[in-house]
Amino acid sequence: MLTEIDVESTIEHALATAVKCCSANQLAEAEVILQQLLKVDPGNKDALLLYGILWHRAARYERAIEAYMK
Repeated sequence: MLTEIDVESTIEHALATAVKCCSANQLAEAEVILQQLLKVDPGNKDALLLYGILWHRAARYERAIEAYMK
């Protein structure tokens, strides 16, 4: 069973990996990571911001706005 510290560490690691994927233009991989992260922590502002950036880079502006508005 994961402790609260383990969960926070895992979330931080997932975010860092998603940022690297986004930076490398690996948007599909970043999306999968962010979807999984948001299942665990739906209100994670950093993940929602990165999701908005991801959708913006993919020219999916309506989805980007939705992510930014959450």
